Amino acid sequence: MSNSKTVSHRELRNNSAGILRAVAAGESFIVTNHAVRLWR
Repeated sequence: MSNSKTVSHRELRNNSAGILRAVAAGESFIVTNHAVRLWR
């Protein structure tokens, strides 16, 4: 998934509604914590 955006867990927490709308629209994200990939 080379076109995935990377967001920190803090950004996900602070902007969860916007990120979930983007996911629903077909975008994908990689969630990190201290630069360690947690979720894709």
